[in-house]
Amino acid sequence: TLGFEAIGPQDGTVFRALKGGDEHIGYGLNLAGADTPPAGTAELYFKTESAVELQRTLTARGASTTPIVKMPFGSIFQVHTPDRHPLVMLQEPEQQ
Repeated sequence: TLGFEAIGPQDGTVFRALKGGDEHIGYGLNLAGADTPPAGTAELYFKTESAVELQRTLTARGASTTPIVKMPFGSIFQVHTPDRHPLVMLQEPEQQ
């Protein structure tokens, strides 16, 4: 109805990746469960070419970050903000 289609290879057990008609618009949905954020929670994802380099740069500037985790849709880490809304940095998997 909204014109989004699933991006199957990036899906995980609790995550569904979707894209819009414009390749630059995309979003994901978490399925509710014990390991997901509460309903109504929004997470912002920012793409990066190198999660490792970005994490090093941000921690050198004093930012608090989580370890990098490999997910089905790419490598991610979070940056903690003063208002407790984490920002998620995403490096998509390399295309084969």
